[in-house]
Amino acid sequence: MHKIKYLSVIFFSLFIISCNTTGKLTLFGSEKQVIDNLYVEYMNIGDVYYSLEKYDKAIEYYKKASENDELYWSCFYKLAKTYALSSNWAEASVSFEKLLERDPENSNLKASLAYIKALNGQVEEAKKIYEELIEQFPENQLFLENYIAILFLEKNTAEIAVPLSVLKDLFPESANITKIENQLKNELEKQKQEEIKKE
Repeated sequence: MHKIKYLSVIFFSLFIISCNTTGKLTLFGSEKQVIDNLYVEYMNIGDVYYSLEKYDKAIEYYKKASENDELYWSCFYKLAKTYALSSNWAEASVSFEKLLERDPENSNLKASLAYIKALNGQVEEAKKIYEELIEQFPENQLFLENYIAILFLEKNTAEIAVPLSVLKDLFPESANITKIENQLKNELEKQKQEEIKKE
């Protein structure tokens, strides 16, 4: 009986000592858990803002969450995507390049970087990345179509015929073939008109 009273007194004393000034109970070993949960909540809040397309707020919360070592790379990837969607091409480019340093064979990261570079006006770099991707993944229709889109950005109609032919051969069901052919026809017509004006 004395043991039970003794243990009760010790437990009660520890309870009093572990209460902080706000009156909240702090259990031993739970502080890290609370802090980890806080960072997870920051990431969740960032996700909500991301889904609402409030990218500035999403970035703010992803940065807070990234202070946790365990969440760092998940948050870093989400930050990179958010920078891209908010048209912050410089930050997006740097972020995707850093992600590629960690995972240099990741084709999705490479494609994202190529897309970002194209939209940032770095068309030649984007073109090189897509050429590498097409060489590595010739069965990927999207990479081929995006490469053709880059050629259009360059106004390089002379080079479009070959990848367009490959697209027709490998992916005859592509809905984009007709669009590309029409766009090429329009571009060639514009170029012809410009040459006539120059004469």
